[in-house]
Parts: sequence; C-alpha cells; structure tokens
Amino acid sequence: MTTTGYVTEDYGVWAVPAETILLILMLIGGCSGSTSGGTKVIRFVLAWRICVQHVERAFRANIVRPVQVNGQPVDRDNQEGVLVFIVLIWLLTIFSFFVVAILEPRLSLLGNLSAVLATLYNIGPAFAEVGPTENFGHLASQTKIYLSLLMVLGRLELFAILVLFAPSLWRKY
Repeated sequence: MTTTGYVTEDYGVWAVPAETILLILMLIGGCSGSTSGGTKVIRFVLAWRICVQHVERAFRANIVRPVQVNGQPVDRDNQEGVLVFIVLIWLLTIFSFFVVAILEPRLSLLGNLSAVLATLYNIGPAFAEVGPTENFGHLASQTKIYLSLLMVLGRLELFAILVLFAPSLWRKY
C-alpha cells in the first residue's frame, strides 16, 4: 500500500467485492514501523489474540496463558493501549463520517466513507467522487480543512495529537 495517492489503475470500475476488499485493506493498513497508513497489522493481530484469550477465559477461568507476539509476552498496558487505540480510531471514523455527511450532503455513501478512510488512515486515493480519477478539489473548504485535520491525526498517530488536548499532561511532564 502506498500513501502517495498515486494510482496506476482505475479501480473505480472494479467489481463491488474488489472495492470492499480494498476498503478492508485500507482499514488494516501496513506493518508496524512502515510509513503506510491504516491501523497497522500488529494491532489487529494483538486485538485478535486478546479476544481469543478472553473467550478462552470465559470457559476456563483458571487458565493462565499470556498474549504473545513473536514468542514474547505482551504486558497488560500494551494490550490495553492497542484496544484503546482501535476503539478511539473507529469512534473517530464514525464521527468523521457523520461530519463529512453534514458538510457534503451530495457526496455518496461510498465517497464519504472512503474520503474519511483515505485521509484519517493516510491511504491516498479513495472511491466514487473522490476516487482514483477524481480528487478532493470539488469539496467545500470546510470539508477540506476537516479532512486535512484527519490527515494530521492519522499521520502523527492518534495519541500524539490527543495529548495536545490534555493540558494537565503539559504541566505534569
């Protein structure tokens, strides 16, 4: 995946299942440490393993089996951080979907969702009215400003920006 917005194929004419797969891959993103956008594969792997562990604990309450990545246990703070990140980014995605829907009532459902995903997850191109052969130029100025803020949130990682809105952390550290 590239975050440049450069495309070599008009995937806007592909079948709906292919577009659906691309949207899912946009959410997942690249591997940790890469400059590609998205939630990152490692977060989904950890979230899956945490869920499996909790389901197993529901049936075997006394089992002690740590969540591991590459054979190394992942401590509770990191597990919690991954789950909090995923919940926050999805809440922000849903909130942003409604904001863009209000700002751009003529934008299609797919165009709206993919515009939010493309900017917040730093993917590059989107679908429909903002797809591979289109751009964001026709959107209202306030929509472009909001989507630009989403790009900053996505590129700098969510927690780094949220710290700016917590003045108590400024004084403490």
